[in-house]
Amino acid sequence: MRGSFMPGQIILNRISILRAAVPADVSRYAETLNLEASVLESSTLPENFPIPMDRDTREIHEIIFAYLLRRYLISRSTAQREHDASMSADEHASLSIEQRVRNSRINSAHAAAKDLADFQTYLDYFELDWFDVTPEDIDTYCDAMAETVSPLSARQYAENTVRRRENTIRHFYATAHTVGDVANPAFGKVYKRPKTAIRKRALAHTGYQRRATVHHTQRASGRLKDPPHPMTPRQWKAIASFLGPANQTPGAPTVAHRLACETALQTALRIEEICWLTKAQFLDLTWPEDWPPKKLLVLQLNISKGQNGGSILIPIWVVKLLIAYIEGQREEDVQAGIANGNMAYDHGFLFVNGDGRPEHRGKKLTTDTLARHFNTAVVNAGHTRSDNRTDPDSGEVLTFVEAMFSFHDLRHTYVIWTHHTLLKEGHPAPFIPISKQLRHANHQITEEHYLTVSHEYEALVTDQYMGRRR
Repeated sequence: MRGSFMPGQIILNRISILRAAVPADVSRYAETLNLEASVLESSTLPENFPIPMDRDTREIHEIIFAYLLRRYLISRSTAQREHDASMSADEHASLSIEQRVRNSRINSAHAAAKDLADFQTYLDYFELDWFDVTPEDIDTYCDAMAETVSPLSARQYAENTVRRRENTIRHFYATAHTVGDVANPAFGKVYKRPKTAIRKRALAHTGYQRRATVHHTQRASGRLKDPPHPMTPRQWKAIASFLGPANQTPGAPTVAHRLACETALQTALRIEEICWLTKAQFLDLTWPEDWPPKKLLVLQLNISKGQNGGSILIPIWVVKLLIAYIEGQREEDVQAGIANGNMAYDHGFLFVNGDGRPEHRGKKLTTDTLARHFNTAVVNAGHTRSDNRTDPDSGEVLTFVEAMFSFHDLRHTYVIWTHHTLLKEGHPAPFIPISKQLRHANHQITEEHYLTVSHEYEALVTDQYMGRRR
């Protein structure tokens, strides 16, 4: 064992993660980073793609950058390559730069970059060369995380964060071994962690937390293994009032945040799927004029979790609100953004930044921005909870006030509300259509996850409120 981090120890990362300001030429890195130019599927580096840079020398950290390029820009799955091969030249040319990135996961690339930068800090602290790292060193690092308090959250790292970071580091070294950058044969085969290793519950960064005597933080987004945390109708009504109006009116604030959240609530789309929606998806929809507003339309998805695409159902009344937004406020924001020089043309994404900050107006609404606005609305609506945590520097106990709900809870809320609505309508197996909407592998997964809490909300989800959904 090389050593261990002391709990609460804070070390400045030597590697800083920058964002590509504009689409940049990737081919210039091919020789320097030992990349095969023939396998580059795009000659441009997408805007916001992570660029790891040494804080002292201000030079690109070539090893990490090469890995990020290989994993998130060059490498593509067989299905994706076959899909690209079937596309016409015009269709391929119409793809945005972001859509050419593997699984469109620029956020995942940033997460991997931060994980590897933190591991580099660990290696620097113990004066280890990354070429000499062994699988056991990675074990030691992960165990050290279990003893470390996150300087961002003042909590132990979440087990999922430790597992994700461990997987990233092992994949990094397996890739380096494949291309010949490291010689240790241990990274050329599947590694199984010794059963005697004690894995404690490790601690994690939660993106929107800030340290102070009293803090407002965002509740971490839910995952399938976490207990569902749906809202009641009254809670959502209060939160929605702080998100802004759903219908645009002269002089009113942007409706993008409210519409994005309303769309998630009515469709169960994840936050990244909401932000990747395009205006063309809605302008192409048609339906008979005599159809009622509550009638559901089929919406094809371009991007979804795992790049599976697929389709969902969406109410006509939501589509009408979105089309009004596209033709009204969105058009104004995009044109203002072009006039300000924020972008050269309309990128086509559905939700854009409003008139809050001129330098961002008209740009694609990001997951960070949308989550932050939702979090603020939850806190302003009074739906908070307090949590005492220990400052890793001073040992002082701090009171954190965090939002009771995360954006992902809109997805949970959709399930519970829809489940009870279908039950009252006499549907014999409501979790089957819900599972299709969630795009789960089978309805048993959905039922096992949500059935335990559905009865708690039966009295709260009433026919009267569901009638409000137009």
